[in-house]
Amino acid sequence: MRYNEMNKFLLMVRDYIQENPFLNKQQREKLIYRLMINQGISEEDKKRDFSDDGTFNRLIYYFQNRQNINAFVSPRWKYFCQFLNEKGQFDKTAEAIKIYVPQDAKHLELSARLIFDFLDKNNYCHCSKIARKVRFDDIVIRMKDKNEALQLMNFIKNNKYIQEGLIKPNPFAFSQDNIAMACDRNMSYNSTVSSLINLYMNYIQENNAYDRVSIEDYINFVNIYFRFHFVNYNDLSDTITDFSIEGADYNDLSSNEKIVNIRDIIELHLKSMDPSYSKEDYFANYEERLDVRNIVHKANKIKEERSKDKLINPEGIDDTDFLLFNSINLLMNKYQDFDYAIKVIQKYVDTGMQEYVTRDFNLRKTLSEKEFDRKLRDKLRFEVCTVKDYYFQKLNAFNEHVLNNAIYDTYRKYQEQYENHNINVDGFSWAREAILKYIKTNDASGFTRNNNVRRNIINFINPKIVYDTITNTTGQRITNEDDLIISINEYIKNVIMNRYSLSQKKKAS
Repeated sequence: MRYNEMNKFLLMVRDYIQENPFLNKQQREKLIYRLMINQGISEEDKKRDFSDDGTFNRLIYYFQNRQNINAFVSPRWKYFCQFLNEKGQFDKTAEAIKIYVPQDAKHLELSARLIFDFLDKNNYCHCSKIARKVRFDDIVIRMKDKNEALQLMNFIKNNKYIQEGLIKPNPFAFSQDNIAMACDRNMSYNSTVSSLINLYMNYIQENNAYDRVSIEDYINFVNIYFRFHFVNYNDLSDTITDFSIEGADYNDLSSNEKIVNIRDIIELHLKSMDPSYSKEDYFANYEERLDVRNIVHKANKIKEERSKDKLINPEGIDDTDFLLFNSINLLMNKYQDFDYAIKVIQKYVDTGMQEYVTRDFNLRKTLSEKEFDRKLRDKLRFEVCTVKDYYFQKLNAFNEHVLNNAIYDTYRKYQEQYENHNINVDGFSWAREAILKYIKTNDASGFTRNNNVRRNIINFINPKIVYDTITNTTGQRITNEDDLIISINEYIKNVIMNRYSLSQKKKAS
């Protein structure tokens, strides 16, 4: 039955994509996610809004002044009504047992009272929420203790009213007694699965293989993806783009812990689609994921594998620098103000006060754990500069490194083909045209794919950065395209000479 539901869903997504072939990645992911969370929801229930119809307010009033639960709607997260009993120990970014108890509109309010009354009465630690819309994950409870979670699940199983209101669980997740369960730390299991389905449909579309769509073919695709990236450690940075992982572009421990989370979610997804996967298996996996040592071990392995790509490991730039890059990027996303982002980091470094840094993106916790303020403060004292000056100094060095690797690898590949009489254009000319094409048209196809240089050009340095790096380095005054070509020629020549000199030094040593 569950396999039939998954297969039916994949075929529905296929039909939508065939009808809308020009949707971009983000649009298609949103479509898949919306279709997924609305499975089994009646048209009437889709119209309900628990924030507007007073449900949230009534629940907050009902649970006010309780000793073991706090119910509220955050002004910054109005889509959910939250129910918390953290007991001073609930770390929202660490692993948790995630329990979905989806209710239809008729039953949701009273079911929520029954569930959170039970948690309050027993003083169980949890971090929970209710969505303002009916969906197959409209009530989500995150717990830490296995025995407490089992007690809650037993209560739900034996409560007739809650059982009457249950919506069918997500077929793409493990479920016990019609209650879906997941582990996803501070990411989203359902969003990750939506991204996987999108990657699968992109593969189907590119190969014009719409008749192949099936749950069996999907499972095979996910297995191949998992082995390619997380067993054989190929193109690990692609996962950042595939799953839109915020703040994971650089090869530092913080970035790679995010990739580990995606890895673990996909592994759980694969296991949960096996009919033999059990509740005991789920909790064993939970215990393993809860151990921070396992996360750090996997993150270090990913860092080691990514470091083999010299593009993302320029000399003189360490984990603290990458964390600075990521922090500024994340703060820019939040505030849309570069100067303010710099000001936040400067204040944090100057005072060591965490309150200056947002909790969003898990940034405050990450910076604290990595002793970012102390390490960056030491760097600034050594360099005798501000955060802003240091940021640009390191970022420019990183950008130049990415560009130089792209130029040299492109030159070397096509020069070899030219010398072997396989092509009529020498490597120098090929590299120049690749740069010109990127600057003028934002098309990076002229750069080689070797060593992931094309992908890194696209991910890290836009055409303006390439233009500015070349012209600022050569000091050439640019008034027309001929001036630009002269500047590019000089820059390429310097890159080739420097790389050749470096290689000779390595041979000598």
